[in-house]
Amino acid sequence: MRPFPYRHHALVPCLLVLLLANGCSRSLDLNETPARDQAHALDLTNQARECREEDPVEAVRLLREAIRFDPYQGQAFNNLGILLMAEGSLYEAAQAFEQARKFMPGHPDPRVNQAICFYLAGNDTEACECAKAALEIRPDHLPALRALVRSQSRGRL
Repeated sequence: MRPFPYRHHALVPCLLVLLLANGCSRSLDLNETPARDQAHALDLTNQARECREEDPVEAVRLLREAIRFDPYQGQAFNNLGILLMAEGSLYEAAQAFEQARKFMPGHPDPRVNQAICFYLAGNDTEACECAKAALEIRPDHLPALRALVRSQSRGRL
């Protein structure tokens, strides 16, 4: 292992002073992820569900907070994706649905929602694939069948 050149040694005390001064000035970093709290995350997700019609901005905030408390909460990601899709943030919505898919492997809804998102973005191929993935989980899932038919028939009429 090569030692640092001499000129870098002068920076070390300066950096330590800056780090210590910064660390002492704040008692809590607001960007830190809180300890995982599944119950609180579920409560926030339920609050978001209750207020999504009247105040979708607050619902988005609550869902993001729920995800901070439990980054494995698939329902929060799925609901966040629905709200983002409704406001036209399709890229963010597709990402939220992808996370929901990971944490809800046996549930067709995130896949159907992602299919709708891709359909709205004009990507019929991806929309079909997502709808088919939902149908693999539940072959009789009517929303998945609708999403598949809709994405396959666009441009044919």
